[in-house]
Amino acid sequence: MLIKMSGNKTAAKVLDTLNSQSVRFQYKTILQRGRPDKSYEDHRAIVEAVIRRDPDAAEQAMRLHLGRILNGLRDLF
Repeated sequence: MLIKMSGNKTAAKVLDTLNSQSVRFQYKTILQRGRPDKSYEDHRAIVEAVIRRDPDAAEQAMRLHLGRILNGLRDLF
């Protein structure tokens, strides 16, 4: 929804491609201990920042979320 709201068609295409390739990793990372709760917290922080129209907070929350995902993937491999 955030990408759609942004109106950035290039980003939408890139993320669509990435999403189709990352589904298998989503299932692996979400099964890690504590990951569902952290993921929920991350998504909540992102949405709350968007609702507040605070792009800096939204970016920070998204970076935190992606960092946690990368760390989770590193732990798998």
